[in-house]
Amino acid sequence: MHIVNVSLLEPFDLDAGLPFTRGYLLGLLKVLLKCDCSLDAVINKSRVTFYLKGK
Repeated sequence: MHIVNVSLLEPFDLDAGLPFTRGYLLGLLKVLLKCDCSLDAVINKSRVTFYLKGK
């Protein structure tokens, strides 16, 4: 099992619900880790922390 933590300050699509950022990170790590991953986001004002968990 892999766990990757990525924190971003003020992502450009924060007000839209982070669709581009989520898709980009998920796709990138699926290719790099070659696994089926899930993505959770924790939003704290202008800071977003993504937790990617691979099986």
